[in-house]
Amino acid sequence: MRNKMITGVIVSIIILSATVLFWYLSPPNVSIVGLEAPKELGIEELGNMNVMLQNNDLKDVNVTINVKNAFVDEKGNSLKTSQLVTDENGTYKSLDIVPLKPGRNNISVFLGYQVPGVQKVEVELYQHGKLADSSSIEINVPTAKINVYLRNYKGINGTDEIHTVYGDLGNSGKSYAHGVIVNISVINETTNKTVSTITRIYSLTANSYGIPEPMIAWRRSNSTYDPVTNAMTTIQTETYAPIVVIELAKDEPSTEKYIMSPIVIKGKIGDRYKVVVTARWMDQVVSSEIMIPPFPVREKTPEEAIADAQAEVSFKILQPGYIPVGYRMNTAQTSGTKFHGVSSELEQALLPYTKGNEFLNLQELLVIKDDTDVSESVARTPYKYVDINGTQGRFLEEASGTKTLSWKIGNLDMTISSYAYNGSGFTVTSLGMDEMIKMARSVK
Repeated sequence: MRNKMITGVIVSIIILSATVLFWYLSPPNVSIVGLEAPKELGIEELGNMNVMLQNNDLKDVNVTINVKNAFVDEKGNSLKTSQLVTDENGTYKSLDIVPLKPGRNNISVFLGYQVPGVQKVEVELYQHGKLADSSSIEINVPTAKINVYLRNYKGINGTDEIHTVYGDLGNSGKSYAHGVIVNISVINETTNKTVSTITRIYSLTANSYGIPEPMIAWRRSNSTYDPVTNAMTTIQTETYAPIVVIELAKDEPSTEKYIMSPIVIKGKIGDRYKVVVTARWMDQVVSSEIMIPPFPVREKTPEEAIADAQAEVSFKILQPGYIPVGYRMNTAQTSGTKFHGVSSELEQALLPYTKGNEFLNLQELLVIKDDTDVSESVARTPYKYVDINGTQGRFLEEASGTKTLSWKIGNLDMTISSYAYNGSGFTVTSLGMDEMIKMARSVK
């Protein structure tokens, strides 16, 4: 009897071992066919990775998916992505139990990163607790590139000089830059002491073309209702205010509070100040400063300004043969610039003209490489189409008063923009569409 029991136990062990061995050695009937994800994903931008799975069984099977580096926090730690997967119907599923139908299945996994760099996303597919397949894909998370721009404006109020300093933050990268710490300080040049300082925190959107955003913007919305239909009309007003106002009085200072600006300095004619703005984000530190009153410098001639800009770009800078009456070139702001990004390479020449508080810019842009996915809804934009020497041009007048005219000359994207600034915000410019078209047609 005892021998029979021992024999039975041995047989059972052999059968169990054979079963386990057969299960272990048998090939899996599920596999990862492919991974699809964006090549680039900005910081704090939510993306999706499509995981294509194949079920070779004739019935539904349950699998487990383990995804590494789908989410990475600001410290570089990979976060678990539980409950962050959807099937083809958009239904949220748990990564622990993912049902697969026979044939091809598509699973979407969310992605998100708070640090720049190349992230390797690894996907492991398990069936019955055993690793059935694995695959990986790399996603580049580009960094933001912050910049600080300052410009000043001098006004006269009786015998007093009113110096306003405007600040803009630029981001020429392809990622958001949240938590940009900006310090604004005003230093008395005579005593070398800081007379006022503030610190503010900003968030910059991704912008591969580096269009700056104002540091101080006051926004107001006003709604009115039609008394008959009760239809609502809403007008939104945006005012760009200076970051610093420095009043230099001949006698007693004025009682003006300049409440739209965070720093207000009241001094005497003859005082000198330096405005310093420093921005910090991650490992980037950029700074810019401006003297008030500005030091007198010899103004460049238009020929000198064009020559300096030409040295910075590879294409031949084109110039207008006609400039609207009253406008003259701002040679100090004439520039040639090269932009090198992760997926874009651009060159730009800027020829600015001014007439009082009106500004007229001619921008010439050469796109060498641009892999960014930027779409524009032309159908919904109220362009007026005009002829520029046989080439179609697009004219647009915005609600703010800004007017733009864009067209192409060879491989150059040309834009003429016109706007007016009255010290508190944009306003309508006196330059009309016909004058801008005439100027565009004269560019050679």
